[in-house]
Amino acid sequence: MDEEKLGIEKLKEALGGIINFGESLAEALEDNKINWKEAISLIAGSFSDFKTMFLSFSEVKAEFLDLDEAEREELVSYFEEEFNLDEKDVENKIEKGIELLDKLIAFVSLF
Repeated sequence: MDEEKLGIEKLKEALGGIINFGESLAEALEDNKINWKEAISLIAGSFSDFKTMFLSFSEVKAEFLDLDEAEREELVSYFEEEFNLDEKDVENKIEKGIELLDKLIAFVSLF
């Protein structure tokens, strides 16, 4: 059965939700703990993003697997532009990891 695909823009929206959650979590953890107010804010702020992503997981997966090299590069660039942490060293390491993952996917898709 052919999975319905979302398109690169919807994939960016899904990634944007993950980025927002990660940035909110990093901000909440600045003092190395999360209080009840922060936890509720994290859950409430991310609920709709995660709900949408989980409901359309098969479409997100199908679109991700269908990306060509230009689309993967566009997605990596989008991530690097949108993902921002106060801790620039950590941010750079995560971005390099995403670039490495992109190259690994490109390599594996050759086989």
